[in-house]
Amino acid sequence: MYLEIQLYFPWAWTIESADLTTHKCPSVSSLLGTFAAVNGVVSLLAVIFGHRLVIKKITCGICGKRGSRAWTWMWIVPVGLQLAANAFIALLIKKSDGYYADFKISELMLFLVARPRLSWIVLGAFAFKSQKAKSERKLPKSPNPNSYPGTPQAYQSTHSLTSYGSQTPLYPIESPQTSAYQPVSDFDDEEADRSGEYGFHSGKDFPWWSAFMSQFIGEFILQIITLYIMGRTAHFATNHGYYKIYQKSYWKIPAAARMMYSGALYYLVAGSLFLICAFLFILYTMLSSRIKFIGKASSLGIFSTLLVLLISTWMGSWIFWAGFVKLAGTLYCPPKLIHQGVIWTFFSTIGILLGTGL
Repeated sequence: MYLEIQLYFPWAWTIESADLTTHKCPSVSSLLGTFAAVNGVVSLLAVIFGHRLVIKKITCGICGKRGSRAWTWMWIVPVGLQLAANAFIALLIKKSDGYYADFKISELMLFLVARPRLSWIVLGAFAFKSQKAKSERKLPKSPNPNSYPGTPQAYQSTHSLTSYGSQTPLYPIESPQTSAYQPVSDFDDEEADRSGEYGFHSGKDFPWWSAFMSQFIGEFILQIITLYIMGRTAHFATNHGYYKIYQKSYWKIPAAARMMYSGALYYLVAGSLFLICAFLFILYTMLSSRIKFIGKASSLGIFSTLLVLLISTWMGSWIFWAGFVKLAGTLYCPPKLIHQGVIWTFFSTIGILLGTGL
């Protein structure tokens, strides 16, 4: 039975329990639930630690500067941390007692890149939200010493000399109009960039923009890596005739296998279109000195874009993984799911924090 199921995979490695009585395999819902839990927690943390003012306070002003374009290269950090997290999980599984794992660390590391991630889409929902930046700061003005009671100047300011029989002052002395506060320029990064040097509108701040762009570019790279896994699966299914739905033999294939192949093909088609659009968006954003569309995007446009992201690569990943874990059964029996979830959450959060930029 196991050998028959293994024929539906384009790879030969497995993760099996040496004794199912002592080391039970996690259920399909537990495996997929781990992905969902990580997505939910990391998305929540992304909203918090993706805010540049939060990062600025945490790093004592070193990171989180307004208008920073460090995201053009800081995307390397989230990509590296995702690969490192997958490598740690592969090593954790490899070193676990009571399990047979005949994969190479690099094989499982690349395979886990195909897991669905949601935080970058959530950051996209906040990236175009602006907050009014402080354009000036009110500081106390030094008091005028001439206005103190008891000084000649203060006396003259209220008792001007007048001619006899006239109410008109001979030498009118105007009292200086002082204010308790005066506007002074605030030259730190909280001041609105009126010149538009960084592409932000005057008086507005987009605190999630840097975190979103670093995560977006990082996800773009990770999805290119995922194309290898999906392409390999689709190529295997094509060579074995598993896409010929008009033949009766197609319906003899396990339903989970059909789901896995469908997810891979869906990812290749919808994901490729998305990656082309994402590449053009990244290229324009990097080359443009003024990002004029920031702050002008309508709610309907943002909602439509996020919906496309959800039904393209993200949905394709879920379909692929749902079919894979159902088909594999005990052939994919990874231990320590909680440890895996903690590793993914920790590395993803650090990637968001550092990806916000300098």
